[in-house]
Amino acid sequence: MKYFRIFALLMLSLSPAMAWSEDVKLPAEDLPSLVAAAVDNNPELKSSQARWQMFANKARQASALEDPMLMLKLQNLMVREPTAFDKDPQTAKVIGISQQIPFWGSGPSAGSSPV
Repeated sequence: MKYFRIFALLMLSLSPAMAWSEDVKLPAEDLPSLVAAAVDNNPELKSSQARWQMFANKARQASALEDPMLMLKLQNLMVREPTAFDKDPQTAKVIGISQQIPFWGSGPSAGSSPV
């Protein structure tokens, strides 16, 4: 009688596990959909794409010319009358515009590469 109770208890405890394993069938996993989900949700891929976009935009920006510079220069002005430009013939008045033009092998980024 003691063995019957143990056997009955064992059968009752195993029957739900056997019934669950037979009834519930998990759907087969689709590899292409899993790969697509992994690619869409991967933060390293998103940061890598943003970094590549940054370098691509930086390369476009580097091709632009430097800003032009306006120069106003006054030399040998009389100290007593700084606004009288025509009193002393040695007074030099210079107005200029300069623009840096890149040349192959020169510039701040010559020899350096982005990391």
